[in-house]
Amino acid sequence: MALSDPTLRAVIFDVHGTLLSGGGPMRYHPEADLRILERLRRNGHCVEGSPTRSLEEAVARHHQQAKHAFPEIDLRTLWADLLDVEAVTTEWLTDLEDARQPLRLMPSAREALADLSSRHFPLGLLSNAQADTLPVLCRELGGNPFEDDLCVLSYQHGIAKPAARLFEILVARLAMRGIPPSAAVLVGNDPLHDIAPAKAIGMRTVLLTAEPDFPPDQADAVITDLAQLGGLLA
Repeated sequence: MALSDPTLRAVIFDVHGTLLSGGGPMRYHPEADLRILERLRRNGHCVEGSPTRSLEEAVARHHQQAKHAFPEIDLRTLWADLLDVEAVTTEWLTDLEDARQPLRLMPSAREALADLSSRHFPLGLLSNAQADTLPVLCRELGGNPFEDDLCVLSYQHGIAKPAARLFEILVARLAMRGIPPSAAVLVGNDPLHDIAPAKAIGMRTVLLTAEPDFPPDQADAVITDLAQLGGLLA
């Protein structure tokens, strides 16, 4: 199914599972603990027990105490508490997260983004993400093709997808550029967290999935590789 339409004016991406693979929620991970503890020791920090278990428990406490659905937390705050320091920088978080869960580009991501940029589509992100997500993505891409105002990341707002509020923030920022929701397409890999809330707010949707027989009425288009995206938008 093609989305070719002269009114299409922006392309917004999910990150984890769409542009980057290898990520995941905070979980107890003994192998990652070994890597993290070594990096902490090199920087003069000593942590008792398992850092990943401590952080998993801290995330669970935060979510239980939240007064709204789909809460999100800034991992820099949790790390600062765990290490008993005033603050953890984005650079430090990036190093620790590289140790916990190395990320890599999804197939064809670099080429797909370069193609869209060459065609002057404003590109953005709407993702459950942390402060290290965009720096790692740009590092892997070798540059930053995304518009700052079109990047809506969960840690910045204390809420996570599929909360409608994140999508409303994006739509408001698109409106500042004179772009209605129907002129923007969201590319994501999760029917519940990406496709359904984007459709509910009037955006076009492309589902990236390893299952090509996914029901077509769930998204405006279905692709199995980002290399197919450019042809949809031609």
